[in-house]
Order: sequence, then C-alpha cells, then structure tokens
Amino acid sequence: MSVDLNQLATRVKRPYPELFHLSFNGELEGTWSPKSPDGDYDDTDVENMHGEPTTPRISLSPTVEQSFQAIYANVKHLFDEYPRLTFYVYTPEFTGREKIVTPEQFSENKLIHDAHITQEHSILTPLNMKLMSRVTVYPPERKNQIGYYAFGVTDKEYYGWLPGKIKTEWLSLESTRIPLWLRW
Repeated sequence: MSVDLNQLATRVKRPYPELFHLSFNGELEGTWSPKSPDGDYDDTDVENMHGEPTTPRISLSPTVEQSFQAIYANVKHLFDEYPRLTFYVYTPEFTGREKIVTPEQFSENKLIHDAHITQEHSILTPLNMKLMSRVTVYPPERKNQIGYYAFGVTDKEYYGWLPGKIKTEWLSLESTRIPLWLRW
C-alpha cells in the first residue's frame, strides 16, 4: 500500500512548531528543497526502509534529542570510529505556506515506524532553514535505551530500540568561524 504524503500534508499553522534538523554540514543555511531521506536503502525496495516512504521531504523533530533518535540508525556506526559526533543544528523559518506531515499522520498511516517517539515532522515544500548552533552528541549508553512498538501499536513485541537519555553538549557557532585576521 503506497500512501502519497502530499495527500496527508496540510499547511503549517500558527503558532508555528519549534522544530530542529541535524546535519554534519554547516554550510546549508538558506532555502532547502525536499529530498529523499538519507540512509542505506534501495529506492526500489521500501522494505529496507521499514516501509518508510521515500517521498522527498525535509525531516524535523521538536528537540535535538528526538532529531538524533530519528537519524540514529544512519549514524550509529560512526561511534565505532569517533568518541562523539558534532552536528550543526538548523531550525525552520515558517511562512505559513509550507506543507507539513505530522508524526500522528505517519503513525496512523503506518508510514514511519518510530515517528511516535521521534515526533518526526516532514515538510514537503521548499523551506528557509536557519543555522542555529552546533551540538555534540556522545555515544548513547545501552542501559538508557527505549524499547518501542512500531507505530505505537502495542499488540506485538517490541520492534526495536532507540537511545533514551542522550548526552549532549551545546557549542557556539563562533568557535567554527574563521577569525577576521586570518581572512586578510
């Protein structure tokens, strides 16, 4: 069963939700266009995405921790090489014209198995994104994992786990800027 996300989308409404996006790239401030989600999957095999749609979108969550939970499967292997991961934190500048799909819609339609935990929202139209900060995330401890049921449906066994308590350290953007005297 294929669901068109555009049919689920509504215009974002005031008060605009506070949402965040994490990226390793600090040069993305400006207008973003939706794209297919990153990950190790074959566009023709939706089963590799746990049934998640590959519809181009901009994924955001209400907290940095939930944003990290949403991308954890794609970045967890990096902790094998690095003691911590540093991300740039972006936040949207809504105008009210953007088309949004909510985590409730993802769960009700069984589209994103962990949206009820990560509270993933997706924007389906171009959106201006502002670089807000940087954050370092430390490897999650297994003892703090959250077991969850796919789509919040509790009549089956746990589907998987996500990091629970996530240790973060906020960093300023200034520490990444090139000093003026080095630009001369």
